[in-house]
Amino acid sequence: MTSDGLKKESDVPRSESITSYTGKKLDLIIMAMLALALGYLAFEKFEHDAAYNIAYVLAFRDESDRAFEWLDKAVEYGDPGLMEIQVENLFSNLYDDPRWLLFLERIGKSPAQLAAIKFKVVLPE
Repeated sequence: MTSDGLKKESDVPRSESITSYTGKKLDLIIMAMLALALGYLAFEKFEHDAAYNIAYVLAFRDESDRAFEWLDKAVEYGDPGLMEIQVENLFSNLYDDPRWLLFLERIGKSPAQLAAIKFKVVLPE
């Protein structure tokens, strides 16, 4: 392969061939496509186990809509990470979003709901 098109290898001096350059480009494209395919398969496989984690990564990246989609999935899958949602700082980009308080209310973890919990502590004498 040359800049002028395809030619027989025997008709092109090695110094004029662009085969190694285009071959390297094709290798990079193939590797990128394989990495994307593997990422997609891993994502599908672990979706149920990592919905909460995916949500906080998206929230940290300021992808609010997608973060709320994944928070909904975390609720659907019963993700135990939701227990620590009030102290997870990676969700701080969502705090001003009106959906944040509604979401916390839906899962019983809004500030008002938590403040209403009565504690009775009995100290030993």
